[in-house]
Amino acid sequence: MICEKCKDEIPNFLDDCPKCSGNDIKFIYQNSNVDTSKTFYLANNIKRLLNFFFDTIVIIIIIRIFGYWLWVIENFLKSFNIPLEILNSIIDTIRLALIILLSSSYYIFLETIFGRTIGKFITQTRVIRQDGANPTIIDIFVRTVLRFIPLEAISFFRSQIGWHDYLSGTIVVFEKKNDNILSNDSKS
Repeated sequence: MICEKCKDEIPNFLDDCPKCSGNDIKFIYQNSNVDTSKTFYLANNIKRLLNFFFDTIVIIIIIRIFGYWLWVIENFLKSFNIPLEILNSIIDTIRLALIILLSSSYYIFLETIFGRTIGKFITQTRVIRQDGANPTIIDIFVRTVLRFIPLEAISFFRSQIGWHDYLSGTIVVFEKKNDNILSNDSKS
């Protein structure tokens, strides 16, 4: 389906254009096994930015904790009288591997088990598959690897669905219980 306003393609799992329709874009269920007592709305870019901010803080704290062990390894390697250039190269490689491993593990573990990271718990958002089901570990792994695409963040300038969402078949949604929505609608 094509949006009449902006002429962008509307993903088949949404009921409206994520670019033109504002914040409350209802998610369309495509899986009969989905809990329909809740209605999902596509998370807006402000919530997505807050998720990134909170998750980055948590990841930095985790890396700082493990950074102590990197310091221990560095001092151990210095005892072998390795030339400084080689030692710095080894430490930089270990540091980069540690950052990638810890940040990937953070996302894979939390999003696979809970469907949420700490940032998503705070903003009351979660990851689901485009068919409405809970994501599998493969979905989350692909999603996490795609986060490392250089300049991936620019994909949010045009849409509320980033490349790591679209290419992994997942989306981030805000969840509301249907009885609350019905009671709010009946008051107006």
